Amino acid sequence: MRRLSQFIAGTIIAFGFAWFFWGMANFPDAPIRPCGVSYCGKQSQPHTLTDFERFRMWESGLMFGWPFVMAGFWWLARRR
Repeated sequence: MRRLSQFIAGTIIAFGFAWFFWGMANFPDAPIRPCGVSYCGKQSQPHTLTDFERFRMWESGLMFGWPFVMAGFWWLARRR
C-alpha cells in the first residue's frame, strides 16, 4: 500500500511539472489577453481565440492543480 501511495503522489507531481513546462513552451509570451477585437500576448504578438482559450485552460489547470502537486510533495516527505 505504501508503494501505491508513493506511485500516485509521484505521478501527480510528474503530471503537474509536465503541465507547467508544456504551458511555458507553448505560451512564451503569456499572459494572452483580449486586445480590442483580437487577442495578444505581453509582447503584443497577435493570437487567435483558440490560443486564448487554450491559455485560459492551462492557467486554470495550474491554479487548481498546483495544490495537488504540493500535497504530493508533502505526502512523499511525510513518508520518509
